[in-house]
Amino acid sequence: YQEKPIPEWRIRDWFSSGTANYGEYRRIAIALLKQYGTLPAIKTKTIGNIVEIKVGYRLPPSEEEFYKLYSWPVTYDFSSNFPQVFTRKMAKQVFPMFKHTLETLGYCFVEE
Repeated sequence: YQEKPIPEWRIRDWFSSGTANYGEYRRIAIALLKQYGTLPAIKTKTIGNIVEIKVGYRLPPSEEEFYKLYSWPVTYDFSSNFPQVFTRKMAKQVFPMFKHTLETLGYCFVEE
């Protein structure tokens, strides 16, 4: 068993830290991963009228806010220092529009 820390770019919210130079870091990193074909797919799982969405990395600020606007966290652990953006739930009726919007930006989805 080898433990590796989560890379800083996956958890830190550079956009809201007040440093203007880092606002687009995640967007550039994701674009480079997409260009080289190594951007992990966003995993989804449909359970009744709910879709559970698992993103293995932080989305750029605008996409992340869009994601948080139409979904809710799986757990409400407000004491956690980590953002509740990796696994969230969304209504099944809303998911197709969310998926279409992100697919037009280059993100891929896969059903678990």
